Amino acid sequence: MKDKDKKVHIRLSEDVHKKLRVKCAYDDTSVQDYVERLIRESVAGYSAEDALHKAGLRGTGKES
Repeated sequence: MKDKDKKVHIRLSEDVHKKLRVKCAYDDTSVQDYVERLIRESVAGYSAEDALHKAGLRGTGKES
C-alpha cells in the first residue's frame, strides 16, 4: 500500500458479497481493484474542493 492510501470499511450482505466475489473472479480482477475503479469513475468529475463546497464544509475547519 502506498503511503497516502486510505482504507474504507463497508458492510455488505452475504448475498451481495458472494455476487461481488463471483463477478470479480469472472472478470479476473480483485475486489480491491474493482471497487477502486468504480469509485474512481464515480468521482472522476469532482475535485476535493468541489466536494467540500457542495457539502458546505469549505472554510469550516471540517475539511480533513
